Amino acid sequence: MVRRLEVVKEKVNEVRDEFHRELEAMKGDLQKQSTLEHRMASIFDKLAILDKMDHLLHTLEIGSIVKN
Repeated sequence: MVRRLEVVKEKVNEVRDEFHRELEAMKGDLQKQSTLEHRMASIFDKLAILDKMDHLLHTLEIGSIVKN
């Protein structure tokens, strides 16, 4: 009976260790995803600025054509 209990404890510890490794891997993946989301938000902000600059330059070009 004692031996069987030891075997069960070993199996439980193996499962716990595997679960812990999987959990740590998931945490790492979530951190990577969070970093990626922040980078994408930064890229979208920069694209919005470039779009505004393009619009202003286009407006200036139209204004200079009309004046000539």
